[in-house]
Amino acid sequence: MKCFKIIIAFTAALFLIVGCSSKKLEDAEGRIKVLGDKGVPDSLLSSVKVYLFQSTSAKKIGDVRFYRKYKDSTFITLEKIEADFNAAIESMRPYVETTRKSIAERKKQLSGLQLQSAQKLEAGIDSMVNKGWILQAKQQCEFLDTLMNSLLKDEEKMKAAQTEIVGTWVSTRVPDKGMKAVEKRKFVFDAEGKFSGEEEMKGQTSVETKEDWKFLSWGSYQVKGDTILVNVQREKCERQNFWNHKIKDGKLQWVPYVAPTYDTTITNGRKDWWRTIQNMKEEFDKK
Repeated sequence: MKCFKIIIAFTAALFLIVGCSSKKLEDAEGRIKVLGDKGVPDSLLSSVKVYLFQSTSAKKIGDVRFYRKYKDSTFITLEKIEADFNAAIESMRPYVETTRKSIAERKKQLSGLQLQSAQKLEAGIDSMVNKGWILQAKQQCEFLDTLMNSLLKDEEKMKAAQTEIVGTWVSTRVPDKGMKAVEKRKFVFDAEGKFSGEEEMKGQTSVETKEDWKFLSWGSYQVKGDTILVNVQREKCERQNFWNHKIKDGKLQWVPYVAPTYDTTITNGRKDWWRTIQNMKEEFDKK
């Protein structure tokens, strides 16, 4: 009877210890996750994760001695990692704040797509700082700080390119020297960022094909560095006629096919295109 009472008392004590400690283990697991979210690498968290696993396993089988041992190791290791991490974070804050101010000042020299690129990354840094993710914010600050030099150079190229691009660009070419076909293109860029284009082909484009088509397009454009980015928002097909060289009625004939015309609004960017200023100069003559 006395032995039975001792067992009952021991079991009750075990349940009390394990029950009171369950919350602590859950807290430890949550604290480890917070550290991981803030950027502490798995290599530094591996030991405390092992101790937590061992203490949880000991709790499940009722091994009080190992449970206490690994629980203590869990919290001692966890507190050290938190202390080291917090000390490191505090040393990073001055760099992050100084770099953010420097970026904000240099950003005033940017416009257009260069400015948009900087603002997007800057917003990400702000979000990280607000969440307390200082390690990630520092890494992003380092990246944007370096990128700013490229963005400032692109800004200079963009200003020169904007002056060059405004006007009418025309091209007339024979796609295949062995065929009797002519392709004509005309692109117009105005000073307000608007674009219009005309592209047409007429003639025999291969041994078995003739083409006669014309497409018109309208939209807007932006310049990033020395590159023109065209966003086509409307396309109109005035004609698209084709002939294929086929055997018909026992004879080799040009068999026509007339495709439908259309006038459509484009919102998904499927007709967008880009060229550098150098590409434009190589392909077109500017009026």
